[in-house]
Amino acid sequence: TNNSAVTASGKTITVDGLFNDKLEIFNGVLEGEIATSRSGSEGFGYDPVFIPQGYNKTLAEISLDEKNAISHRGKAVREFIEKLREYYADK
Repeated sequence: TNNSAVTASGKTITVDGLFNDKLEIFNGVLEGEIATSRSGSEGFGYDPVFIPQGYNKTLAEISLDEKNAISHRGKAVREFIEKLREYYADK
């Protein structure tokens, strides 16, 4: 893109789960930078201005499959699902 990053930023999402009466928290973080201008037409919200770490495109410019693979939401949910599998494997 023609964007030059001006500010570093991180995004997080938390999924909470109760296992054996203990609250567990699953966080997902997507590190990146804020672009100086909007670029791309996919996604919503901050997607046109957020450049994920290791990419030279905004979230609005990458494919949905690629975005889901690196998504902070996806990371938190995948950790939660793994915990569910472990929890129910012991039952």
